[in-house]
Amino acid sequence: IKQGEVGNKSYVPAGLTLEEYKKVRSKDVSKFDSNYDKNVKKAGKFQDFDAFYEKRGTAIGGKWLTAPGKGHTFAKTKYDYSGGKDDSKGWGDAMGSVFGSKKK
Repeated sequence: IKQGEVGNKSYVPAGLTLEEYKKVRSKDVSKFDSNYDKNVKKAGKFQDFDAFYEKRGTAIGGKWLTAPGKGHTFAKTKYDYSGGKDDSKGWGDAMGSVFGSKKK
């Protein structure tokens, strides 16, 4: 889509000259173009619904209802909630106890 040309008989907002208004409009066009290019680059990076549907097993008999999350795809989290051993050290391990050492 091409933006229309601004001429001598075109509307110009109060407080702007024709040249200032053209400059503002050209910035708007460049902003639109960069946003459009950014969205074009995102195209095709989304999950295919049909592949998700088949993988979930919805069409095959409903076993997905008993699966963890009932067929939902979860986002990756910062921590591992799988129940396995956690080898990472918390902030308290490096600094010692917040309450000081135990008295004997």
